[in-house]
Amino acid sequence: MYPAAVEVLKQLGLLSEKQFEPLMKHYRPKLRNARQEVIGELVADFFSITKS
Repeated sequence: MYPAAVEVLKQLGLLSEKQFEPLMKHYRPKLRNARQEVIGELVADFFSITKS
């Protein structure tokens, strides 16, 4: 849920760079296996919600 929520706030321009920084860990969280090795990341991938 967090990656999608942060992406929406970012696309709507509701976050300044200062506000976005603490949310970075939720924006693209690293996925880890049982050995705590990074095996990927979770990315919110959808079309822009703002008007062109």
